[in-house]
Amino acid sequence: AKKLMDMTRSNLLVNMRFLDMALSRLKLSAAWGVPYATNGEHMCYEPKHVLSRYKMERELPARDYLHILLHCVFRHMYVSPGIDHTCWDLACDIMVEYIIAELDIKAVTSRRQKVQRAEIKQLERMLGTLTAEKIYRFYKALELPPVKMAALRGDFYTDDHRVWYLPPREQKKAMGLPDDDEGETYSGREEESNSDVEKQWSDISRRMQMELEGFGKKAG
Repeated sequence: AKKLMDMTRSNLLVNMRFLDMALSRLKLSAAWGVPYATNGEHMCYEPKHVLSRYKMERELPARDYLHILLHCVFRHMYVSPGIDHTCWDLACDIMVEYIIAELDIKAVTSRRQKVQRAEIKQLERMLGTLTAEKIYRFYKALELPPVKMAALRGDFYTDDHRVWYLPPREQKKAMGLPDDDEGETYSGREEESNSDVEKQWSDISRRMQMELEGFGKKAG
């Protein structure tokens, strides 16, 4: 699984050079308990899950990796406490899957795009250019029951977002990572660290926006 993830990382870099800073920023770690998860600093993967995804479709691990990377680039995990988690999770997953489809790169194209197409086309008709915030407001206004929301997210789901809504110390535990500061008293360093990570992703996002525009023109 580690070799597969390393190969996937290299494959993404070859196909999308504009991802170089984002790929180097996210630390890969094998973990157990969740299929994939990220807190913006670490990306954890469950080895058996990665291998089973590869057996289903060779392109799925690369698509999964890019899906999670785009969450970080758009800073989806940095939200206000009052946000509706279920609705925000759905909006963010639709948004990044929409972008992956728009990039139209063979290395990350999978059969799931066909399943997603109808929902994405409907959203485009209703909302125009899609953003996670616009998608969130749209579904929030519909007031869909949780069961319906979960069923809808199934076509776009890749990673566990529950870690997004936890304090930094609890994020590490939820992802199965060791706590380097265990036993020390809270001094506000967690919030400072989280803010630093968000700022780094903000800088990466600004650079990527310019490079994506150039990539889009080159790809036509």
